[in-house]
Amino acid sequence: MAELDMAKIPQWYLQRAVDDMVPGLQICVRDTTLAPEELAAYAKGQILRVAEPLAATKRVLGPSGNARFAILSNHLTDLGAIAAETFEAQPEAAAPSLRDLIAGGGDLPGQEEEPGAMRWGLMEAPAGSYFKVIDVHEFEGVTQVALLHLPADERWRLFAGDIPAVEEPLVNTARERFEDKIAAPIIVELQDAEYQQMTAGPVGLAVDEAALAAQDLELRAVRMHELGFRDVAGKLFYLQGAMDDVRASAPEGTELGTAGYPDALAYGIIDVEEGLCLFVLSSAKLQGDGYELANDMEGVSMLLPYTALEATKATEVVDGSVGQFADVITQLEQMTAPADLYLFELRKLDFFDGLRHPQHPDWVKALVASDDVDQPSAAWLRIDGMGGQDVAATLLTDVAEELGVKKGDQVPLQFHETEDGLLAVAVVGR
Repeated sequence: MAELDMAKIPQWYLQRAVDDMVPGLQICVRDTTLAPEELAAYAKGQILRVAEPLAATKRVLGPSGNARFAILSNHLTDLGAIAAETFEAQPEAAAPSLRDLIAGGGDLPGQEEEPGAMRWGLMEAPAGSYFKVIDVHEFEGVTQVALLHLPADERWRLFAGDIPAVEEPLVNTARERFEDKIAAPIIVELQDAEYQQMTAGPVGLAVDEAALAAQDLELRAVRMHELGFRDVAGKLFYLQGAMDDVRASAPEGTELGTAGYPDALAYGIIDVEEGLCLFVLSSAKLQGDGYELANDMEGVSMLLPYTALEATKATEVVDGSVGQFADVITQLEQMTAPADLYLFELRKLDFFDGLRHPQHPDWVKALVASDDVDQPSAAWLRIDGMGGQDVAATLLTDVAEELGVKKGDQVPLQFHETEDGLLAVAVVGR
């Protein structure tokens, strides 16, 4: 297992991580009061890990302590919005009758108080999140520590070094907003004792070099079925015991792998024909906290279907292997890139995940209907990209002849909310 060498990481691989992390980014804050030695512990370039859920607020005015943590993130959970939806969905209480007032001693019922998360504009990062200190800036007696919320997978390791093109614009924005708000009044609701307790004290523990290098493959391993297609595609995985699956899938008489190397290193792709698969790069074996590669699969094209690996223990890795196999994974990305690049954006939409095929994430279960036909047909459609205002999809199964379309035809696809849930519908014949 080689150490991560950023000079060997494909530029597109890093850029994809940046594209997942930066767009839609907002600045939330967490004000507190720290001792001088606690503030001095923060330095630009540090990687921090939080052991507990991290609370902050999207309501930003003047700082209420000597320290402000500015959290730059596009993947915090908006607990305030969730609380507001629940609160506003509650039915309004009917006005009390005279009899109710008399029975209750004449007291009018009070209005239910808004939940704290709603009042505070509460945002949260889950336990185990990683952040990078991209700036420590003192202004008018208050120190702002700017924390960039790193990807929620192993790609956080890519940001251990300086990436000025990404970080400098974010630092400038964070400083500008901080200085602009320095004299603004504090927000009264954020002085609630409960919120103050949630946001008291320092944030995170610095990740040292040993922790940066450690893989902890066994500790981080999960069953493949616990990972969604977004967790697999475009990622490198250590698969325990996977060489048995490789040999079972190989043509009869073909000898693959190396004795004593039962595991495999593989890269996740979405193939237009095979769907979500793992492309095997090498057999491997665990060694200490890391692993050793046999480098014995060069020139071999072996795909393991995702659904065949559901019980396999898998660990995502971001280390020197990304650089070692940079040419291969770049070729895989080029070969499997969709004709319509907007398909990448459609894969990010999770609202119709319940309609997706488990092996083929671009396939959706839909109804094919026509204004001239009473009964629609259920079918599988492959999403190809965008076609005008609608999603463009290819019909993969046969449907009733009177609908006027056949397997292989491209049709417009729309999504509709119904009382029974989300429905995908392709209306044809218009």
